[in-house]
Amino acid sequence: MSEVKIESIESNFEAVLELVGQESFVNWEGFTKSSSQLSKQMEDLAKQLTIFRDVQQRRFITTMKQLKGFDIPDLIKTVKSKKLPKEALKTILSRFQLNGEKLELVESTEALKAESKKLFDSYTAANEALTAKLAEAATLLQERIVESGVLNEVAQPPKELVSTFKHNFDESQLELAGSSIQVEYLPGTVDTLHIKTYAQIVEKTQDLIKQEYKRLTQEARAKQRSLFKEPKKYIDSLVEYLTNTEVLVIEGQKAIAKRLGLTPEKMEETENALMEKGLAQNLLLIQSALRTRVK
Repeated sequence: MSEVKIESIESNFEAVLELVGQESFVNWEGFTKSSSQLSKQMEDLAKQLTIFRDVQQRRFITTMKQLKGFDIPDLIKTVKSKKLPKEALKTILSRFQLNGEKLELVESTEALKAESKKLFDSYTAANEALTAKLAEAATLLQERIVESGVLNEVAQPPKELVSTFKHNFDESQLELAGSSIQVEYLPGTVDTLHIKTYAQIVEKTQDLIKQEYKRLTQEARAKQRSLFKEPKKYIDSLVEYLTNTEVLVIEGQKAIAKRLGLTPEKMEETENALMEKGLAQNLLLIQSALRTRVK
């Protein structure tokens, strides 16, 4: 039998269709729809996770405040050791009453312990249940990634974030951001920024990086569209985009801080000092809120 050439097929379309039939072997509409539905579901999941992360952080802070209102010994020791302002004791005022000049508990110690345990158990049980569900989803996704054969090829994010995007912040926006922030320090200190000032620096970063983030995203999407058929390079480009975005946010904050005469070391010292005062979750909320608005 002789070898079949492309020209033989091209000149005999009708004969070929008589051999195989007119109906397509593959339901291409269903194939495309299945992929589109999965992509949409992943996008929806990513959005919901972003929203829920903020909800969970707020829930953590709210529950922590409630627990602090029960755990009188812990709050007293924290106020003493960290020399917090007396206003920190407001959460436990309702736990006491004066009998003449004698301070007494409104509820018994056992009742306070029972209420705090109930709240603690409810909070941790909900977290553990959701963690288990998310772990199942993560395991399923991990299996699919392994099956794809690209897992070992995926570039790991560098330990130190390095951007391939060359940003150029608008000088007028930088000046506007710097002039709108009033630098204040924590009471009793001369070099630790007040959390209000820290929050303003982070919030003003959005206006500063807005145009550059738009340019970064446009360039990244154009690059990603050209790499759909090359899995390794496509995934590398996604990691590169996420890294570049994070570096842009960080550099924006540094630029505003520098305009205010604050060095990166001073900002880091402020973050450490605020965390030591029990404000770690506040810092996390401030930073995550910016990233949610930007991304």
